[in-house]
Amino acid sequence: MEVLKKFKPLDDEFPLERQLGISAAPIVLINIFTVGSADEAGFLDAFTAAAGILTKQPG
Repeated sequence: MEVLKKFKPLDDEFPLERQLGISAAPIVLINIFTVGSADEAGFLDAFTAAAGILTKQPG
């Protein structure tokens, strides 16, 4: 638990130590995008640009 002391909780009412005590399993979120063939290249460009911005954000 020494490593956990480096983290600052986002919610003081529900700190990481309390979260670790819960019996739960991870989930996977899948977003499905339906894109027409003519829009595929533009969508991929926009999605790549958005991903580049979001991956640099904290959290």
